[in-house]
Amino acid sequence: LAVKVELAAGAGGEVNNLGRLAAPGGKIDVFAGIVNQQGLVQADTLGTDAFGRVTLQAAQSLTLAAVSSTQAAGGTLRLDAGAQGLAVVNGTASTASAHGAGGDLLLQGQRILVGGTAVLDASGATGGGLLRVGGDFQGKNAAVRNADTVVVEARSTPLTSSTLFFLTKSSAR
Repeated sequence: LAVKVELAAGAGGEVNNLGRLAAPGGKIDVFAGIVNQQGLVQADTLGTDAFGRVTLQAAQSLTLAAVSSTQAAGGTLRLDAGAQGLAVVNGTASTASAHGAGGDLLLQGQRILVGGTAVLDASGATGGGLLRVGGDFQGKNAAVRNADTVVVEARSTPLTSSTLFFLTKSSAR
């Protein structure tokens, strides 16, 4: 099962999710200039080899509101505000798995704010997944764009049952 929404990145290219997008064991791809996620986006794993995948890709700004939940249990979650965009996360973004290893959660943008109500979760029953915010280990992975600024507010909750939580050029407040 797959869900795909693609709009031009220019004027008028805005996606607002106020409801529910679900593709169990499938994939959800949303591409637009501006992406506002205020509902539920879910593509969880089905069985052993059917890993869910969610991609929210913006060219200018990506927002996960405090009431939002974006999930790919045991799968892959890509949240990308674009090379010059702003990513603001106040909701839940999760690749956590209650039955297996946590998945791969990547948050990218030129500027990133992880707000005080945000929950970033890549934990798993059998081991933690990979949680990357604003870059990868030491900024040396050419496949992962490094942010110019990452702000993680003190009340936010990054969770992983491994030790992988990477911030590049970061600050906490």
